[in-house]
This record gives sequence, C-alpha cells and structure tokens, in this order.
Amino acid sequence: MFGGVIVKIANLIGLDTIILQLKSERKDEVLEELIYKFYKANRLYDLKEFKRQVFEGQENTGLMAYGVAIISVNTEDVRRTSIVFARSKKGIDFNSLDGRKTKIFFLLGTTKGSEDEHKQILEKLTAYAKDEKFSQKLLKSFTREEILETIYKKDGE
Repeated sequence: MFGGVIVKIANLIGLDTIILQLKSERKDEVLEELIYKFYKANRLYDLKEFKRQVFEGQENTGLMAYGVAIISVNTEDVRRTSIVFARSKKGIDFNSLDGRKTKIFFLLGTTKGSEDEHKQILEKLTAYAKDEKFSQKLLKSFTREEILETIYKKDGE
C-alpha cells in the first residue's frame, strides 16, 4: 500500500503507453522505443535526462527473467507515476537472468519522493512477471484494450 491505497498496475498504464509489437530487435533500441513512448504520452518533463537515467540504471533495476523485463526510474523528470508496457512476440536478447528471450517489457517511471510507491509497484510487477498464465494472456491479446483488461483482472486477484 502507498499512503493507505493499494496501487493498481492497470491504473498506471494507458492505451497511449502500450506498444503492441516492438519494432526494435536490440536491447538499446528497445529502451529507446520505450522511452519515446513515455515521452509521446506526455509523461515526462525532460526526455534527455530521463533517457540518461534509464540507460545508466538499466543494469541495476527490476527483473529480467521469465521472459519479462522490468526497467524502472525514480526521478523528478516524470510528470506522474506511469508504466509503458510493450511486447515482442519473437523475443529479444535482453541479458535475462535465466537466458530466455524477453517478450514482455515494463518501463516504470515514478516521481522523486515516491520511493515507497516505487518499491510496491516493482514488487507487484515482479510477482506478475512470475505468473506464466498471465504472461501468455498478455502475449495472446490482440488489442491494447485486451491487454489493459488482462492487467485489471490480475490487479483484482
């Protein structure tokens, strides 16, 4: 809980922060694509600084296993706590801990001063990532709306 409120992952993702199919095939390109989606959804104050922080912190953040990558940044450059969700049906070599190709990506940006919220969201995303059925539903969804619905249902469990 954050401030007495249970954080719902689906409330942090919008239709404008979902990438149905990544165009990128390399790790650095994927990060660029995720960051740009964050920017295009008007969730950033400073694109250049946010990008620098993502690239500098990528090795130390979140989970990179189970076919899922969670990249996170806690910074004053984020307008409001948000998540970009993306997927690659064929998978991308993302240096995962288990050697699997990564197919699902979450880029979490939280506002400076919300470290407790940041931690809670990371814990929840990590638990979601370990659920193979959930991951398969996300990969099989045809639309952004279906992806959000799948996440809403998972939030309700």
